[in-house]
Amino acid sequence: MPNISGVYASPVGASGRLYIAGRNGAVLVLKHGTEFGVLAENSLDDGFQASPAIVDNEIYLKGYQNLYCIATD
Repeated sequence: MPNISGVYASPVGASGRLYIAGRNGAVLVLKHGTEFGVLAENSLDDGFQASPAIVDNEIYLKGYQNLYCIATD
């Protein structure tokens, strides 16, 4: 997969999307279904070993240094 390395955490799925966080700080959002597609590719200045957690419209990412919450309105 593009620009992600050292995936240790389990992927998490919700709302037709699959979220994958890498040890290098990359977070991929993939389309869930019969055809593969990258919906978003994000990079944070941190690394991830813990699986993302999804609650309602929020995704939580526990990095080596910080806890991130990404949400929609």
